[in-house]
Amino acid sequence: MPVLVQRASADRPVAGAPLRSFKNCPFCAERILASAKKCRFCGEHLDDKSTSQTNEEPLAVSPHAKADTDDDMTEIQFAYRVSTSQWDNFFKYTVCLVVAVLASGVYLFPALRPYAGVIFFSVLIVDFIVVFLIYLGTRSSRCFVGPERVELHTGVFTRQIDWISLASIQDMQLRQGLIQRTLKIGTITIKSLDETTPVLELYQVPKARKIFSYIQEQVARLKRIPR
Repeated sequence: MPVLVQRASADRPVAGAPLRSFKNCPFCAERILASAKKCRFCGEHLDDKSTSQTNEEPLAVSPHAKADTDDDMTEIQFAYRVSTSQWDNFFKYTVCLVVAVLASGVYLFPALRPYAGVIFFSVLIVDFIVVFLIYLGTRSSRCFVGPERVELHTGVFTRQIDWISLASIQDMQLRQGLIQRTLKIGTITIKSLDETTPVLELYQVPKARKIFSYIQEQVARLKRIPR
């Protein structure tokens, strides 16, 4: 008499068997047991703070939707979240300061003294607006670096997101001058096989050397994982 054998799966457990919860590995996104301390797919060790997903949660989550709408999830998914360094605007800020100082010299001209207050404060307001726009433009350029991808968010009034998978990276370059090395900022240029974004430039980001090394380590890790 033939014997019917029922195989258990992650989505359909055998009747009478204890229910087990699962989560996605935060490094390779493969489905593993919630109690696992080490991923059986990528070999990474997991701590108790790893983000878990049970059977009742969706397995696929849009990375852009989370990164764009949920700052807390962004911090979980990405190891680094930085903006372009304001040190890059040092000379721009200096020029604005010089303009404000020169505008105060209007009080030295007797013929312009009756209008000196209006002229000086008008220049000061315009100067402040220019400084604010420079700051906002730099602050809005944000880089997100994680174990699977790199994202670049740009735009003040409109948002543009460019991203590449670390698995598609072909080459990287870190550029730092003497001053940048002292301030620990730099520009990371990433070349990939992605047809949409073949080159991604992380311009004058802080912790440049650490981010560069982190990306190198993650790319090497992904190449060791059998596909």
